[in-house]
Amino acid sequence: MNSSENMKVTRLEPLVEERKLWDNNFLLTGIIFGVIVILIEFFSLLILDLDLVAALILALVLVVIYAAILYFLLEPRILREVRMKEIQHIEQPVIKQVEVPKPVIKEVIVEKPVYRDVIKEVPKPVYFEKTRKKLNIPKYDYIGSDLTKIYHKRSCRLGKSIKRKYKLSSNLPSYFKRRGFKACEACIKKTAKV
Repeated sequence: MNSSENMKVTRLEPLVEERKLWDNNFLLTGIIFGVIVILIEFFSLLILDLDLVAALILALVLVVIYAAILYFLLEPRILREVRMKEIQHIEQPVIKQVEVPKPVIKEVIVEKPVYRDVIKEVPKPVYFEKTRKKLNIPKYDYIGSDLTKIYHKRSCRLGKSIKRKYKLSSNLPSYFKRRGFKACEACIKKTAKV
């Protein structure tokens, strides 16, 4: 078996590192250019005898030229290092001895069930009907809420949502009017749509 057949190679994501490199040779050149710009400004003031505005404009032009020269001279170079990582998996066959147990033969005796027909008389069931008492639950025409002090017809949807502990019932609307209840605007007055 060849060793390359047993190896698997997994490549991880490359690691990229960036570094800025400054060239020190151009730093000295940049300083020399700065001294030259200052000398040009100084001698131009002495020789040309410029007024203040013209001297400032000349200084501004020289500074812009000097800045452009420095930009190209001192621009750092970027060094990129790319590192690739690989993981090699080597598979080795595992050889293990396994003992196989010898088969054991046991003698099994199976008994066959015996079926017999048995005739047996079953008595008929006797049913007793139990009479239930009929509950006398009165149905009232009007339902009122002790919490909101509003009464409704029994069929009103708002009246059905009243909790049991606040519910009052009566067949007469005068029962609720005497206690200061207001009529429901949806089912009794029929002025509001719900």
